[in-house]
Amino acid sequence: MLTIVAVLRWDEAIRSVLSPLLPPTIVFWSPLIVFVVVATAMWLFVCRWLVWKASARWLAERKAPVPLTFDLLPDRMRWESQDGGRWVRWEAIERMFLTATSVCFLVGNMTHFVPRSAFKDSIALREFADMVLPRLSEPARRASVSDKSVIAVRGASV
Repeated sequence: MLTIVAVLRWDEAIRSVLSPLLPPTIVFWSPLIVFVVVATAMWLFVCRWLVWKASARWLAERKAPVPLTFDLLPDRMRWESQDGGRWVRWEAIERMFLTATSVCFLVGNMTHFVPRSAFKDSIALREFADMVLPRLSEPARRASVSDKSVIAVRGASV
């Protein structure tokens, strides 16, 4: 809002400074261009960086992470903490993939995950992936094995 007011207030000043340097069409649209550039910069700073950092800190200060127990059972995976728990059957998993921070399992419209920090090293992570793959359904196994992130982890430390 403040950017709009500033651009409207100083649009003639912006145009007069730019008129000897740029073509008339760009000079005419320069207040709008200034607004878009400033608004984009503010959005990148506030929404993409500042809010993300502040919200993670805010969450950590108000509710510390609770200890989590993760179990692999013959027919399912199970997560449990003092706040509750969940489980997912191996057959329900549509595919497994890895991100920089997690081993993820796509189940319908949800993604269940195990943090990479749960594994002591890349060998333990590879062993986990190798142990999970045979338990998945055939379509899920094919989708998972062809994923670049799974290929990278299974090929590491061989």
